[in-house]
Amino acid sequence: MDLYRQMAANIPDCSIYIFDESYEYLLAEGEEIAKNGFSSEMLVGSNFFEVWPQEVTMELAPLYQDTLRGKRQKLEKQSETGYFIQHFIPITDSGGNVLAGMVVSQNISVLTETRQKLTDTSRELRTKDQLIEAVINTLAEGIIVSDKTGKVLLTNPATEKMLGVDVSTEDISDIGSQLIIKTSESGRELTNHEMPLAIALHGGMLNGYVTYVENRKSRKQLHVENNSRPILNDDGDVEAALLVMRNISLRKELEDLVDENISTLKEKNERLEGLLYEIAKGMRGPVANIDILLTLIKKADGEERELYLSKMADTSRMLEKSVTALSTAIMAFTSVKEDWILNSFDEILDEFRMEYKKELQELNLAIKSDFGKAEGVIFPPNVLKGVIFNLLSNLLQFSTEGEKSEVKLKSISRHGKTSIKMDCDIKNLNLKRIFAEGPGSYGKNSDFGLMGLYIAKDHIESLGGQIVIDGKRSLTLLF
Repeated sequence: MDLYRQMAANIPDCSIYIFDESYEYLLAEGEEIAKNGFSSEMLVGSNFFEVWPQEVTMELAPLYQDTLRGKRQKLEKQSETGYFIQHFIPITDSGGNVLAGMVVSQNISVLTETRQKLTDTSRELRTKDQLIEAVINTLAEGIIVSDKTGKVLLTNPATEKMLGVDVSTEDISDIGSQLIIKTSESGRELTNHEMPLAIALHGGMLNGYVTYVENRKSRKQLHVENNSRPILNDDGDVEAALLVMRNISLRKELEDLVDENISTLKEKNERLEGLLYEIAKGMRGPVANIDILLTLIKKADGEERELYLSKMADTSRMLEKSVTALSTAIMAFTSVKEDWILNSFDEILDEFRMEYKKELQELNLAIKSDFGKAEGVIFPPNVLKGVIFNLLSNLLQFSTEGEKSEVKLKSISRHGKTSIKMDCDIKNLNLKRIFAEGPGSYGKNSDFGLMGLYIAKDHIESLGGQIVIDGKRSLTLLF
């Protein structure tokens, strides 16, 4: 009995009852007894049927009886005082004869509540996982998530549809065996460490980086816009990387068409200038003739008047011909449609601040602007956004966490040309060194994040613009 008494005393939320063949309690110990308003002294020597209410004895009596017959059982039940699990255990001698019965009752309300919460949480997580999976699987953009070893953790159907390759079981270093990925249609092939996903695994970020992709087997070709981000753990270390891809082949075709239209427009503009000169020169004579004829008509009469009127009709026809030529020239001048629109600098900068809000706060980096001199520029919107995003996001890596730094953007308009002056109060930044070393420097592990700077430079120069390095921490975007 002492052994059972010690067990009851050391098991929390528990009580132990031992009863004989007459259903009298030989032992009643444990903290749950006091919670039910009883004491050990009140129960020991008392009969089971006398102690408990009738509804309890009617429910438990069969279990007490089966226990004395040698049957072991378990019961879980909810009561006003909590949720309990009760074990009914026969106590036998060495010969297997039943000497008494024991009930071990434990209050598992907290455990049950915790288990229910875990079940609810698990159900909620499954629902969220299903929702996220549904969203990812319905996106038109291709998505690849890779761990830091290069193993693909997640992809979506759009990726396989876009590339014509199932990358779900691939290592990113093996994707190159199925795809040719180049800087442009006529550019060089990227090495493994230059891939957008590999750059993100080294802590770099890319925005709007366009690559030319060809499937080695099907020979399918497309232009892909890549946006990649590192995924960091709580310690700030890279755990994985995310790549979002968009097929922009149609957009590239439109951009080529725009280039053709711009060339055509320049030619038409030159022709128009020559035509307008000839029209202006040709119209001076008829206009002067009309003035003279009007003067003569006022003084003439009869046949002389009719002659002057005939001359005026001839002059009018000459003017009509000149006006028709002018109208044709104007129509030719305005016939070309371009994909260039007026972009707002403030709107692009607001988008950047929103997307990089967390990074800017962590680095204590402020981005200030003054676009009063030029509120925007006519430029392909996706290219302009990619240029500004790549410049600013790649400058983040030079900011030291906790050390306040600042980037100032100021627009300038001179002689019909728009530019943005960018001054960076970032201690570790040296733009002269970065651009002097050239794109080859991002092949080093420590410089993967610089790639966006070179991409921005290539994109703006491809459309006739320029990035001018004014100093270690200053540059100018010329559109």
